[in-house]
Amino acid sequence: MKSTTSLVGTGAALFALAAGAFAEDAAEETAASSFPLVSELRNLTVEGLVEVSAGWTKQGDDKDTDVNVDTVELDLGLEATDRLSASIAFLYEEGEEDDHVIVDSAEIVYAFDSVDGLSLHVGKIYMPFGSFETALISDPLTLELGEISDGAVGLEWESEWLDLAAYAFGGDVNDTTDDADKLQYVAAATLKPFEGFSLRAAVLSDICEAALDDAVADAFGEAEEAGETGSYDGAVGVNVAAKLECGDFTIAAEWLGAAEDVEICGEKSKPRTWAVDLAWAATDRLTLAARYEGSKEFDPEEMPEKQFGVGGEWAFDDNLSLALEYLYGEFDDVDGESQDDRHMVTAKVAFSF
Repeated sequence: MKSTTSLVGTGAALFALAAGAFAEDAAEETAASSFPLVSELRNLTVEGLVEVSAGWTKQGDDKDTDVNVDTVELDLGLEATDRLSASIAFLYEEGEEDDHVIVDSAEIVYAFDSVDGLSLHVGKIYMPFGSFETALISDPLTLELGEISDGAVGLEWESEWLDLAAYAFGGDVNDTTDDADKLQYVAAATLKPFEGFSLRAAVLSDICEAALDDAVADAFGEAEEAGETGSYDGAVGVNVAAKLECGDFTIAAEWLGAAEDVEICGEKSKPRTWAVDLAWAATDRLTLAARYEGSKEFDPEEMPEKQFGVGGEWAFDDNLSLALEYLYGEFDDVDGESQDDRHMVTAKVAFSF
């Protein structure tokens, strides 16, 4: 694990500036008037999503068919004032979190009036690490490695051509490795030089805080059962992504992985993923898409080394859509043994409001 002394110092300076701006804004508003929250509500939004899918999978001689209620999501948003807002998302995903409804995110946002574009974010938040753009049903492999949500505090600054974000959070790997005194961080920058194009770069203090936190916990548990002491040396995560919209076409490319080897209880690996996604809005209701992606040294039994997918989505109206997808995946060898290619066909009906 890398030292976070410089991070804490930098973070303290940033938040000192933010606190000063916050105090200035608060003083101005207090001088103007105090307000009862309920009477000043500007906007309350309720959004939801229900997704039901049917899938068929074949890998070697193994075949599987299934019908799932993949997602049930309810999002609540509240704008208390021009500068203060909050949101909360409840989520159910079949097969996840013991099939319980969870609070997927809960965030308070305060926009500073004294610094245009600057905002403070507090809560359970999806970190700005990874873009995960896709027009297909399945998530890209970059999301499988890089998506991370945790209790965090962060600052974001937005302008016409540049967005910046910095977040600090406690992390889960620390709890396993008895390194609870170390903060983790994410920093991201998005460049928007002209309309329809964006280039994004982000760093995560430890790539294992994303998809590999369970792997670290499992390895330490096995070491403890064997009467041994677990060892751990994480690695900085790096993400680079670009997106171009040109007429009816959208192309997104992304790379996400570890900057160097990760060592977990003596086992070394350098997990990395990439994806290129192409979408074509053929009509107002029909979107066609294709994706080529891959992974290396990242859960080779589950994540394909190379994968190609095609699909399409038909929108019956603003609320109801039907999507189809086919994925073909090739897997890396595991312990010297080759794995069969995988074919997956999925159909999904989505209702949103």
